[in-house]
Amino acid sequence: MQLGTFWDRTKPLSGALLLQAHDPQVKGLVAAWMFNEGGGSVIRDATQRYDASLTLDTILWGGGARGPGGLTGVATTSTTPGVTLPSHMPALTRYAIEFYVTRIPIGNSYSCICTQGGARGLFLTSDVAGSLINFFETTDHFGTRAIPFGVPAHIMVTTRGSGTMDYYLNGVLDSTQSFTIPTFTPNSLMNDSASQTLAGVLEWVRVWDCTQRPEFTAADAWALYSDPFRMFRPQPELLALMMANAMVAQQGRYYFFLR
Repeated sequence: MQLGTFWDRTKPLSGALLLQAHDPQVKGLVAAWMFNEGGGSVIRDATQRYDASLTLDTILWGGGARGPGGLTGVATTSTTPGVTLPSHMPALTRYAIEFYVTRIPIGNSYSCICTQGGARGLFLTSDVAGSLINFFETTDHFGTRAIPFGVPAHIMVTTRGSGTMDYYLNGVLDSTQSFTIPTFTPNSLMNDSASQTLAGVLEWVRVWDCTQRPEFTAADAWALYSDPFRMFRPQPELLALMMANAMVAQQGRYYFFLR
């Protein structure tokens, strides 16, 4: 498996903003919580729209394998959201959710990643070989491949049309589920109202509105796995395009402007 590009990249530091407004990874991006603050209760959204709050004291900073920060969850009986997302987050009818997680062998049968309130959302499960479970509706939908303890995993869930959801594990399609896609309003991360705390380390979560971009393909999922921080780096080809667009001819001379 070609991991060279992926593992050579380091997660951006706290306060890093998106540099590539025209990058395909940014198109339709709703929020990007990178968990790189390393402390405190404020979790910044790199889009500068939906900063979140760390609200559960049993979720601790640290443990990340990909750079600064990361949040580690342990078992709890609390029904307080682990990370509370802002109430003005939009309702999404077509969406993609991407996250990077390492499971640890403690905690609940269901480990919450992202919910839309109550016990609906995305979870990892310890009783079905550690696979991904979709709880967006009343019927459970499981991934097919196990996510081992102690091994970081890149996971992406994305909708296609009104009745298909694809699960990707480490950039490769794991399974395709067919059901009526429910509307999703991100509500909390890492713990839900049923005390289903994530048993593991969560290193980032990103959410896209797929009505604002082309639907994600297998190539897109692989690109996010192999180079997840591209959206934070200036790309040479885009810098060249910016310079070309800003080049002004005047009296036979060319002037370059960087805006």
